[in-house]
Amino acid sequence: SQAPKKRNKHKRTTDPKAMMRAMKEAQNAQDAGSPKTINGDGGVANGQGAALRTGPAEFKTGVVDSASSPWRIGLEGELEPQTFSDAGADLETCWNDLEDFMEDYCDGVVSSQDYAVLFSVTALESSTTAATELAEVALGDRFGFARCSVVAREVLTMYGQAATTGLVLDLGAAAVTCVPIYEGALLYEGMRRMEGSTDVAPAVLVDMALSSVMSSPLDTRNGLFSRVIVVGKHSLDWTEQHRSRFERSLRRRFRQRFGGVI
Repeated sequence: SQAPKKRNKHKRTTDPKAMMRAMKEAQNAQDAGSPKTINGDGGVANGQGAALRTGPAEFKTGVVDSASSPWRIGLEGELEPQTFSDAGADLETCWNDLEDFMEDYCDGVVSSQDYAVLFSVTALESSTTAATELAEVALGDRFGFARCSVVAREVLTMYGQAATTGLVLDLGAAAVTCVPIYEGALLYEGMRRMEGSTDVAPAVLVDMALSSVMSSPLDTRNGLFSRVIVVGKHSLDWTEQHRSRFERSLRRRFRQRFGGVI
């Protein structure tokens, strides 16, 4: 297939299901928060998008949720990870756990050349040096994976809901984050973070969502309200009353600001 065209300076994604297949094969590459695919030769596909293969995957794919603490490690297609690092483990211990995983569930670290690996990171970490270092170690002498992708977890969340545009509101254990995603691209200028996430009032979360949208490019704002996804540890604490208050307030504020309907 052909590379996607640019529109209004934001990257256009393919069909979400096709994108998920491509990410599993670690073949698709876009910047600004979509998967950044790095080949073993060090080349990076940075924004034009790689061709989506229709045949069998060239490599088996390992999946590492490095956005969580501890790391969770598994293989493509599995419902649950096979390996959990110890809570609070340092980075070197996590890499050791990946080595152990390759020994226990693959054909040893020496077989890494037959695997692609996908790391999920938080959106705020996706453009940092730490994200780049994940790929450098994975592709280096220690492992030598054939291909590596570093993906923002919030983008995967959006794709998992069969969408490419919207807000991901994460009520995490230590902080609340609001991440705007437009056609598969992270909008960094609209990201918001608030420390502490216990008993955050729905009205505060609505203010955060509106601030995120109003800081994003003008031509993305209506689209961002097309889907609001609430995830994270403390989202499980929400009662039906919490959810209703949040929805009511968000819809009312949106109508006041934009005159439309979510």
